[in-house]
Parts: sequence; structure tokens; C-alpha cells
Amino acid sequence: DSAMWGFVRWTLGFQGGFGGRGPEEALNPSIEVGRCWPMSGNRGTIGVHLTGKVLIKSFSITHIRGGSRADGRRAPKFVRLWGILEDRDSEWVSADKGNQVVDISEISGQASLEYVVLLSELNYSLESVHPTQSNRTFDAVDGKEIPFTRVLLEVKNNWGHESTCLYKLAIYGMETQ
Repeated sequence: DSAMWGFVRWTLGFQGGFGGRGPEEALNPSIEVGRCWPMSGNRGTIGVHLTGKVLIKSFSITHIRGGSRADGRRAPKFVRLWGILEDRDSEWVSADKGNQVVDISEISGQASLEYVVLLSELNYSLESVHPTQSNRTFDAVDGKEIPFTRVLLEVKNNWGHESTCLYKLAIYGMETQ
């Protein structure tokens, strides 16, 4: 498996950012308290364009625990990783048999003619001693060997703060031709 840093070309777009920091902050390999991508509210999305086609095997998010209780409450609580399909006529769209294919506008709130497939979900635990937590892709996705060039991370909620802070997002997999 290769770490995401070799794959990322630029962020694709986002919903929820504020506070002067762009979504690229969540892709920065260095992690320092306070240097996160802040989202206004308890939810948001961040899209990432990878440098090539990647067979995605897992992903991780990181939230640094600062000294304050409020900082922990800003951590994402439940997130979903979606793969953006390159072809509207893909077998995933035409024969969705529980693959969770949806129109991207249902997630991002922005009009689009693209579809996404649910790759994985993660419940981020504040009880864990590990600030970086990860999850594998679903078996239904893993067995298909479909490479993606773009992904969308959907933050569904946080731990009860009026804003959310994403310190790091990493995608793991193998680059293909």
C-alpha cells in the first residue's frame, strides 16, 4: 500500500470551510495543534483529486487532541468515503445492487451530473488512544477492482461543537495504469 501523499494533485472542492484555511490543510502531512481544516457547523465535505487511477483499499482521518474539551468535540464523529465514478454508464450506476450509488448532489448539495459509490464508513472514537483512525473499503468495492481518480469525504457529524476540525485525511491503495 502507498500513502496518499504520492496520489494527491489538488483538492476538488469543499463544503463547509471557514476561518481562513483551505481544504488543502487536511492534506498537509505535518500535524500541529490548531492547524486543521475548519468546517463551519458539524458537517461538511471535501473532494480530493488523486494524481492517477487508484485502487483504494483504506483511508484514515486524524484529529489531534488538544488540551481543551472543546477541541475534542470538534473532531469528526461519523464520516463516509465516496469514490466519484468517471463514467455515468458504469456498471455501478446501471446495475446498482446494494452498492450505494447515488447522485453526488445528494451528498454535496451542489448540482452535478456525477455519481458516487460508497467506499467505506468510519466512526471516529474519542476514547481511542490513537489520533489517526482508519477503515478498509467495503468488500463489495474491494472485489470489483475499480480505480478512482477522485474521492469525496463526507463528514456527517462531530462530537457536539458548532464547528468541525479535520487535521488529516489519507487515502491508501495502489496506483494503476
